[in-house]
Amino acid sequence: MSNPFTQPPTKEQKAAADEFTNSCVFKAGFSGIAGYGIGLVFGLVLSGIEFSSPVDTSTSTKQQIKTVFRDMGTKSLSSAKNFAIMAAIYSGSECMIESYR
Repeated sequence: MSNPFTQPPTKEQKAAADEFTNSCVFKAGFSGIAGYGIGLVFGLVLSGIEFSSPVDTSTSTKQQIKTVFRDMGTKSLSSAKNFAIMAAIYSGSECMIESYR
């Protein structure tokens, strides 16, 4: 018995995959996704070393931890969105300019 999923791709399938991965939309989308991931990690690291105002000592330790993690998450998501947008814009515009050359 032969497994249909182990068949090598045909020339047409290879050409279609190459055309798709070389498109500006794919490059911009992939860069946006990668930028989001990098921005998430970068934001998490920077929010961990950022100086913030002292936490209210009248609240419980559990509540203080929740507040700190909530702030870290908010800052990480903000950084991730900014990185994703900048990466997608840069990659998309670079690809468009390169395609006109």
